[in-house]
Amino acid sequence: GDVTLATFTAPAIARLAPYRSTVRLQVTPEFASAYPARWGSRVTVTFPGDKVVSASREGCLGDPEMPVSPELHQRYVKDRVCAGGGTAAQAEELAELVNALVRDVPLDVQRVLQLVM
Repeated sequence: GDVTLATFTAPAIARLAPYRSTVRLQVTPEFASAYPARWGSRVTVTFPGDKVVSASREGCLGDPEMPVSPELHQRYVKDRVCAGGGTAAQAEELAELVNALVRDVPLDVQRVLQLVM
């Protein structure tokens, strides 16, 4: 699913709190040696009865090999701008200003600062 700011609210964190003691974080040579060129990871879940499910990625969304689409970028910006008290219109304008960089349009830094301040 999508990870949004709502993923990190107090109720969401409290709902997952009982599972914290079952999580183990481990850095493996496979991924450590690829960093910082690649930000890959693997998640492995072991269920009761020892059933294991695993998934891995060599890179992450936002890496040059896996760019964020303009639409997804706009959703991210809107989520964060609105959470900070901005409007949807401000978020859309800010996302468009940043997305324009891909088209080699000069960034209007003063306007960006107006939108985020």
